Amino acid sequence: MRVTTDGHVVTDVKIVSGPQILARPAESNVRTWKFADHPPTTFTVIYVYANEAYYKKDPVTKCAARMELPGKVTVSTEIPFSR
Repeated sequence: MRVTTDGHVVTDVKIVSGPQILARPAESNVRTWKFADHPPTTFTVIYVYANEAYYKKDPVTKCAARMELPGKVTVSTEIPFSR
């Protein structure tokens, strides 16, 4: 997705590619980001969804993710056990 900021918060998001079912939650998440003061800019963010359960959940956000900001967020989910 292409993310535009006004120097403080996200002002616009354009989905470039990806499944709609994952794009909407990613867009909702990126719109919550707050930034240290900087000149207004536009940059690309890639969300990667992986069934690997490698990351410990953050106690505040309850999200299991590795953030390589500002360009990449890997969201790790647990693989369901079949019985």
